[in-house]
Amino acid sequence: MNYWSGLLANKFGATSPAGKDILDAYEETGEIAPKLLRRYGITDGNRQTLTLGMFMTQLINPFRYNLFTLMYESEAPEGEMIIEYAEKEWKKQPHIGETPVQIADEVTAHGRKAVEAIEKAASSVSKDKAEFERLRNDVHCYQELADFYAEKVRAALLVLRYKYSSDISDLEKALPYLERSVEHYRKLAELTRGTYLYANSMQTMQRKIPVRG
Repeated sequence: MNYWSGLLANKFGATSPAGKDILDAYEETGEIAPKLLRRYGITDGNRQTLTLGMFMTQLINPFRYNLFTLMYESEAPEGEMIIEYAEKEWKKQPHIGETPVQIADEVTAHGRKAVEAIEKAASSVSKDKAEFERLRNDVHCYQELADFYAEKVRAALLVLRYKYSSDISDLEKALPYLERSVEHYRKLAELTRGTYLYANSMQTMQRKIPVRG
């Protein structure tokens, strides 16, 4: 940690504490995508491109999209898919391992801590400022991505609850979460406008996002 903090401090002409803050921002953002994918994803490959977001149907009915179950069975920590969590909640059964709600809470915390760290370091940067601003933007992008998924997953759990309850109020409760998720994605789109061209795709004919209809 001392080595990388010093390296980052030197790169950006910052103080040693600021170098540690930049490292903390990297560490916090580095937790977000892996946690999102292993608990909410469809596949572990480029066909499931996390930064494109996910349809509600992918969250509440992943088997429709040729779910790669090995990701949950052997590539992720023990835990529950969104559909499993919703069923257990309805049946009042105990949860096992890492849960969708736990991950929603964790990734939003990682995003918040990352932004706090990078903003704390900003005033100390004295060189390579253009690169620092790109990094700073990346950190804010990750926060919006984390918040987008966290809100949408909470909406998905209420939609799934409606499947069991047939109570329209469950769908009404889901709406504010869904609206907030869209707002976070709008902010993400704005932060990436004119900045990232092909980061979310392989630009090849043989690898496509699995969309039906």
